[in-house]
Amino acid sequence: MLQLELLANELLVYIFEFFDTDHLVRAFFGLNARFNHLLYYHFRVHQLCFQSIVKNDFDIICQEYLPVVIDQITSLRLSNEKTSSLSELFLSHGFTLDQFLHLKSLSLHHIYSTDTMNQIIIQCRCLSNLHRLHINNCCVANVNNNIWNLPKLTHCTINDIAIKDAWLSKISVVSLSIEYLSINNIDGYSNILQHLFEITPRLQRLDINVCCWLGYDLGRIVFSSLVSLKTSFKGDVDAMIHLLRKMPNLCYLTLETWKICMDGNDWENLFVDYLPKMKIFRLRMNFDLPLNDNITNRIDQLVDSFRTVFWLEEHQWYVKCDYYDFNGYKTAMLYTSSYNFNELPLINPHYSKSTDPNNDQFLLDDRIEVPPLICLNLDNTYSHHLQVTLPLNRHTDRFYSSLNRSTSLHVTLTNSLDYRELQIMLDQAYHLYSLKFYSFGGSLLGLFQLTSSSIRQLNLLTTQDQYGQSFSSSDCFRLINSSLGRQCEVLFIQIDNGTTILDLIKEMSNLKVVTFRCPDSISFHKKDPIVNRKFVQWLQKNLPSTCSITIDLEDKSLIRIGINRQTMETRSFNDSSLIPRRKTRISSILSSIRQVFFQSH
Repeated sequence: MLQLELLANELLVYIFEFFDTDHLVRAFFGLNARFNHLLYYHFRVHQLCFQSIVKNDFDIICQEYLPVVIDQITSLRLSNEKTSSLSELFLSHGFTLDQFLHLKSLSLHHIYSTDTMNQIIIQCRCLSNLHRLHINNCCVANVNNNIWNLPKLTHCTINDIAIKDAWLSKISVVSLSIEYLSINNIDGYSNILQHLFEITPRLQRLDINVCCWLGYDLGRIVFSSLVSLKTSFKGDVDAMIHLLRKMPNLCYLTLETWKICMDGNDWENLFVDYLPKMKIFRLRMNFDLPLNDNITNRIDQLVDSFRTVFWLEEHQWYVKCDYYDFNGYKTAMLYTSSYNFNELPLINPHYSKSTDPNNDQFLLDDRIEVPPLICLNLDNTYSHHLQVTLPLNRHTDRFYSSLNRSTSLHVTLTNSLDYRELQIMLDQAYHLYSLKFYSFGGSLLGLFQLTSSSIRQLNLLTTQDQYGQSFSSSDCFRLINSSLGRQCEVLFIQIDNGTTILDLIKEMSNLKVVTFRCPDSISFHKKDPIVNRKFVQWLQKNLPSTCSITIDLEDKSLIRIGINRQTMETRSFNDSSLIPRRKTRISSILSSIRQVFFQSH
């Protein structure tokens, strides 16, 4: 404790930024007036994040902290992902969102109750400073008009929602404030796009990950307000050109296309004639190649069409084209050097050509500095995500040196020996929070021997086949007694015996949320797998009343159980019996500080 007391206030406030809300409260709240004052200041300036917090600490914040600073909070994050029904608990404490008078940003995650979502959004109508709303993996049915009714909302992000394009078409309220909109998992047909601009006439920036654009007649409508568009296009080239011609003021375009191959001259003519204000162009074209053509000549001709003055001198937009042959299936990908890939598979291509004069440096920047067979997702505000297939073949030293920036890792193992290389990776990934497997390499034994001091989320729902890898009762016993199992807080797993879930919840003492599938409990209704009602009733009968049970909105074969562990009665942090526990937490904080400021450099 004395080590922290010697630090200046400015340094302590800076250190607080590296830790979650619950860590700060558990370690420092109630120690003395100085730390209380610094925490008050921190939560007025930075996000109040209710994501991984346990119920006891959440109750303490609601009772002791929030009433004092509620009118000063500028950013709030509510999530039911790790603490079941946390948003409902928040409302049960008597708080309403309209009490956060200076709230500028609100993030809502994994809230599956439409009533709760509606209640929260309606309460936000009175907030004159609320400009940003981020909704992720929530139930938004019948919430759409309330979102568009928020009077000051300028930035809105809606990701991973269960409702598709029909949700947009049902919005009847016109928003005169929304300027930036990002929505994924929406089938962006042209009629939906037209409706979107009718209800959001001041929209300037649109990020919409679409599955398909169909050639609906857009009539005379012109999307004149749009200056930035990020989208994926699946359709014919004429429909795409027709759509882009409707956006004369477009300055920033990030575009991914499928089965479309336009050469540099075609793009240049489109920009000169219809998009004269274009400043930044990011392109990724995915297309197939004829089986019998001279592929290298075809690629050479395509890339050379991007070597005009327009491309190389006026805009300095460089492109690269990679050709791949997957067991006779020939495909290519042409992309600009400025394209930000969500997941870029850097499998060694059969042939590549680039217009960049420094071709060797084309991929060696911070955006996509990864070796072959690795995917990197940097399009996430909260994390750095790596997707890797083991074993790695080369560039491993450079890859390992960048692991300490990653918080999420998706891994595919080709054989059981790959666990050794995975362990080396985990030893380098100091900030890794989430580990997901696509394949266990044919064996589970290596999984139970892995160690990591930072991993708290395990996703063991593999994608090997229709149902993936099932864990037997003995496998679950090994998981419970493994290093990763003992510290796991969020678990995704498939089990072959439904009764095993009771053992996992009872024995994994840190577990907060488990999402699982049990094939024996699945029935088929209209060819869709769905959990048998009798199994849910059995769970309700055998689980503690503090557990909540929900069915996944999109995959109805998955069951999600939230676990509220009441390990002790809520007591004041001034209680002397909590001193040893606080010392342990402060030691953990100090250890983390050393890790952040020394091991990561």
